[in-house]
Amino acid sequence: MADHAPPPVDLAPLRATPGALPADGATSVAGVEVPAGRALVVPGPSGRSIWAAPEHLTDPWPVVGQLQRAFPETGLWPLLTFGAAWGDCGYPWSPHALFGMPDDEVVPDDGGSILYRRWRANYGDSEYLDEYELPMLPWPGLVTPTQPGTERVVDPVGGSRAWSEDGQLMLVPAARPADAFRIVGTDGYNDYPPPAETVAILRSWEDRYGALPLRFCGDRLVLGIRRPPRTVEEARAAVIEMQSFSMDAFNTDDWPEAFEAMRGNPYWEFWWD
Repeated sequence: MADHAPPPVDLAPLRATPGALPADGATSVAGVEVPAGRALVVPGPSGRSIWAAPEHLTDPWPVVGQLQRAFPETGLWPLLTFGAAWGDCGYPWSPHALFGMPDDEVVPDDGGSILYRRWRANYGDSEYLDEYELPMLPWPGLVTPTQPGTERVVDPVGGSRAWSEDGQLMLVPAARPADAFRIVGTDGYNDYPPPAETVAILRSWEDRYGALPLRFCGDRLVLGIRRPPRTVEEARAAVIEMQSFSMDAFNTDDWPEAFEAMRGNPYWEFWWD
């Protein structure tokens, strides 16, 4: 179950040297106008700092999109918190909202094996499954969508909650987008994978689906998907992986309907109880 498939050739990996944080009070990053923010030490074992702005961005895409494009230069991955309609993390955040992992902890290189283990724990013994859960069998293996992805960053889609809500801006030093969760992962909610496993899973999705973290606050996460599944078979595999990552990802007893809904969907949303 090792996760060693090469990244799709149509999505150039986003890589950088983790960057230095802007100065406290800075209102520009790589030429992008941002709300004034300051460095904050993240609670927990990482001991690392992020840069965060208390002012809510009411129209976040122009700022976040430009910061995504500047990431190879800045080494700072932009994340938004959630607006009031989702609940508010508050500023600064509670210890369980942002936690992270020790700087010297090694991230597993087999995110697929972690997903398989989590799937097996919940669905692997068919003797105890309800009939409506049977579409989650068998494990589909790791799937890479066959249709090329074309977007270097995630463009907004009208009506998506990923962009229709305001939020506070965080800038996280990272070598790649998934690695932002080395610093801002959480450790305080049921069924949430440990931070190192979360990073491994997000790296796997970044490689195969072009997944980019967009919003995060403790028990909620939104990913932008640059190479979404297009066929029902690809969508089924994606849904099974998503549900293995978060058992609350889909509140449904109609899995075929969920598979269809994820075809071409550029946003994956998760929450943990």
